[in-house]
Amino acid sequence: MRLKYPSSFAFLAVLNVSLSISASDLDSESLEYFESKIRPLLVENCYKCHSVDSDRIKGGFLIDSKPALLKGGESGPAIIPGDARNSRLIQMVERHPDFEAMPPKSKLSKSEIASLITWIDRGAPDPRLEETVASNSLSDFNLEERKQWWSLQPVKKPPIPRVENQSWPTNEYDHFLLAKLEEKGWAPAVPAERRELIRRLSFDLIGLAPTPKEIEAFLNDRSDEAYAKQVDRLLSSPHFGEKWARHWLDLVRYAETKSFEADYTMPYAYRYRDYVIRALNEDVPYDQFILESLAGDLLSDPRINAETGENESVKGPGYIYLTDGQHGPPDIHEDEARIFDGMIDATSKAFLGSTLACARCHDHKFDAITTGDYYSFYGILRSSRLSYANTVPLSQQIGPEKRLMQLTPSIVKLALENSFQDIGRIPDYLSATRKFLNDPSIQKALDDFIALKEKENKKQEGKALEQFEIDLEALVSPEARKLALEPDLLLNWVRLALIPESRDQWPELGPIIPNTNSAEENASKDKDLSTTFASVANSLNDWKRQGRAFAKPGESQDGIILNMEGTSAVQTIIGDAVVGGQFAPRIDGAIRSPDFILDGKPIEFQAKGRNGAARLVVRNYELTGRGPTTSGTYQAIDSDHWQTVHFETYLWEGEPAYLEILQNGVATHSLHPRDGQPPPPSDNAYVAVRFKQDADWKAYWRPQLDRTNEEDRDSALAAKVRSIVGDAKAVPSNKDDVEVLGALFSSGLIKADTKRDAALRRAIAQYRSIAFEIPAPRYVRSLVDGDPQDEPIYIRGSHKNLSKDKNPRRFLDGLGSNKFTDLGSGRLEWAQHVADPSNPLTARVRANRLWKHLFGNGIVATTNDFGKMGAAPTHPELLDYLAADFMENSWSLKYMIRKMVLSNAYRMSSIPSPQAMDEDPDNKLLQRMPVKRLEAEIIRDHILACSGELDTSAYGPSVSAYVKDLPNSRAKPVSGPLDGNGRRSIYIEMRRNFLPTFLRAFDMPNATESIGRRQVTNVPAQSLALMNDPFVHEQARAWAKRVLYSELNLEQRIQEIHQTAFSRPASNKEIEWAKRFLDTIAKEYGSSLDDLAVWADLCHTIYNRKEFIYVY
Repeated sequence: MRLKYPSSFAFLAVLNVSLSISASDLDSESLEYFESKIRPLLVENCYKCHSVDSDRIKGGFLIDSKPALLKGGESGPAIIPGDARNSRLIQMVERHPDFEAMPPKSKLSKSEIASLITWIDRGAPDPRLEETVASNSLSDFNLEERKQWWSLQPVKKPPIPRVENQSWPTNEYDHFLLAKLEEKGWAPAVPAERRELIRRLSFDLIGLAPTPKEIEAFLNDRSDEAYAKQVDRLLSSPHFGEKWARHWLDLVRYAETKSFEADYTMPYAYRYRDYVIRALNEDVPYDQFILESLAGDLLSDPRINAETGENESVKGPGYIYLTDGQHGPPDIHEDEARIFDGMIDATSKAFLGSTLACARCHDHKFDAITTGDYYSFYGILRSSRLSYANTVPLSQQIGPEKRLMQLTPSIVKLALENSFQDIGRIPDYLSATRKFLNDPSIQKALDDFIALKEKENKKQEGKALEQFEIDLEALVSPEARKLALEPDLLLNWVRLALIPESRDQWPELGPIIPNTNSAEENASKDKDLSTTFASVANSLNDWKRQGRAFAKPGESQDGIILNMEGTSAVQTIIGDAVVGGQFAPRIDGAIRSPDFILDGKPIEFQAKGRNGAARLVVRNYELTGRGPTTSGTYQAIDSDHWQTVHFETYLWEGEPAYLEILQNGVATHSLHPRDGQPPPPSDNAYVAVRFKQDADWKAYWRPQLDRTNEEDRDSALAAKVRSIVGDAKAVPSNKDDVEVLGALFSSGLIKADTKRDAALRRAIAQYRSIAFEIPAPRYVRSLVDGDPQDEPIYIRGSHKNLSKDKNPRRFLDGLGSNKFTDLGSGRLEWAQHVADPSNPLTARVRANRLWKHLFGNGIVATTNDFGKMGAAPTHPELLDYLAADFMENSWSLKYMIRKMVLSNAYRMSSIPSPQAMDEDPDNKLLQRMPVKRLEAEIIRDHILACSGELDTSAYGPSVSAYVKDLPNSRAKPVSGPLDGNGRRSIYIEMRRNFLPTFLRAFDMPNATESIGRRQVTNVPAQSLALMNDPFVHEQARAWAKRVLYSELNLEQRIQEIHQTAFSRPASNKEIEWAKRFLDTIAKEYGSSLDDLAVWADLCHTIYNRKEFIYVY
């Protein structure tokens, strides 16, 4: 149950005046009570941590004076004089589960607690009127002082240092490194051997070893530009983005599932991965990438994909909600706070190298980061909403949509004219239906259906109805042909007459359908529904519209939905409702209500459609429709009849929420792990919503039904329907008439059949052809702005203890504290401050990351923390030079990487000098290049490349994870292939609960937090993985097959294996060793050197060589 804070907090000042008693007014009884009961209790149990004599004041709270007690500490006022039950102090000493227990190590006795309650209820009489202030209770947080930290100073491009060895540097970066070495009297390591260098460069830039042909081309090129040519070749490779995207995905804790017990899948998460790969390959300026990452949906001039025309920028915010997710959290506000904490942490570390999340409970203990900074960003997130954006260009939607709108009126006319023959024979259908109601064969089929349905379990659901449909068709169709009626129409008339549940779906037609149920209908009862929702549903002017599917408020909507498949031209006709997807299902969209506070009462409205969905989003909770508490917050809308959407809200009374209507919502709903890929967007998708419906359908049909003669009544009903259609020039203007006409078409009692009219057939074919010119929606996870929200500060990080005043959204206090002027969420302004060249962190942090990935260590070793608890830069001037150079050259990552790898420092060997090894074993001064172990994904890719099984195709849905080697659970998905279809590791599905065991053995992160620097371990599990993993055995066999079945001789095969694995020829010793190995294994197997298993063992052994997974 959600704890509610009493309104008496708001009247604290009044209570203090009216209920507290001054020292002079204290009567002897009150004074005696305080001195005998209260003061001793406080001194004995509280003064140690909460008095001026405490070594450190806990929680900023003093209890040794009346003013201090009333003022409270970090958690707010401790007592409300006159109201003990709602006083925080009493909640704490009683050890209420929602409050911190006090005293922490012992509990007050019942009599002591009773004394405190009595004292507070008396008005808390207290003679200690002089406020106590201890020097050590004052905060040691000095923002101005902390702003002097080195990383917060402006980036200034330093002069290039002079060096004695003028011939060694190839660019400015070398000067800075050499200057430090010369201070120590050291010389740089000798140049790396050319084979080592090209191997190092290839792995570093594209994550793949150079092929033997690429190596030979480099070795044979003796020009001065030979190395630079290789650099440029690799930078232009499509594999560059695949390698470098993995580094970024570590930072934003990329995964495709939600973890926790169910590990639900986030549809289309892989498109964020593809977006990052493309952005890196295209060398999108980093300042542009920042804007896209935080506010790509808000850019007035988004970046467009030159090939497809897609909006690339809108994909950038897709990382924000790549979080884990608890299904059915017991406290949804607490869950939001936890999820947002991860978002704040990942964002601040990735872009600023700052630990903003450390200010959740208090101002940062070491850095110039305030709690206000944290809750400012929290407010930005609260003001934003998860969305699925359709990236199909508007230019590919608008033209066809206009043509469809122009074509619609003529099709409406043809369709209505086509239905005249069905309308004219309504009396015949009614007569035949009544006859069937008295048919014993029909009654038997109905009885069988009812009996079978009663026995039906979940697995058999729908089977009874399916059989009944078969039986019914067999009985009805022959009679329909005798009467020259349409069998499908008569079948629908009879079905509605026989099955009350089917008839109830069409209340517009209920009064005119013959039936045997003479029971009176239950009178509808007024429901006690949510008034807060009703207030936002009264007008859609403030609802936010995404995409083009929904008309803007006030725009005309004719209401006809044409069918995109089959011979029936009309899907439905809609009256007074909000419609999405009216003219073309592929024109996608959503509408979202303003925020409203849930009042605990149910929300109800009516909807119909195909593939649509309604979501009640409480506190930005993503997994609607999942879990024990939140399963009722999602409803698929997948029928052509109006259905009541009902959301219970009593669990979240007092919480903010918004309603979301999605035209293609089924396609973007979270998936159970065993569901595989999301269903494709439907080509019949539409959705209609209405919040009021007060038609009285009995009264509507009464003039016709009041006729006593059956034939007259049937004729009158047909005439009524014919009058609705009128001259068939357009959809009727009367909204009730429209609903009746829509129900007749949707229920299948009348139709517009293209088989009956060549003109209609041609018109519908033309309509569909135009509609299918529009590409199917391509969804990406993104954000949209919601209602602007300033969030209060959560005192000591507790969502149940909020500051009185809201905390304005702004940029970081330590970097200017610029308040936002934008009326939206503030994401764009926050992003602009991050991308501003005057921001001292952004360029430094990004340049340092590039340096780390190429040189093994960052200039600042703690790549995610440029604060006081992080490492100091080893080369501060070089870092500033890198940052300045980065910004001066259009924030180009490829420019920076190119310049770094062209430096002589990068081209050094990894062999240290004795002095450097002794005095600088960690290689902080970069006297040599480090030996680097390949990352997990590169090891796997290298294994596939050697075997010849590597599929280098790019982009697309992830390959399902191989999970057969993982424990079973309810969330375990169907396993993917052992080899991941040969795709590069970046394209393997990242399921948080089922991460690839092989990759995890080699330190792939678990996608729970931002990782700027992976662990590099050397543990037995890695040797065991290379020795025993079935994937490695499978690839060893494939490699052996490729080598054995080639035209190479024995030594050439051995050379081929070494060239492929190590980028070098085998030495004479290695050749001799390999021959002995093959002979020995062949003898053990009792076979020959032509045995595939013998060569597979050799390849497997090569995979296990240390050189295979290290770069020197």
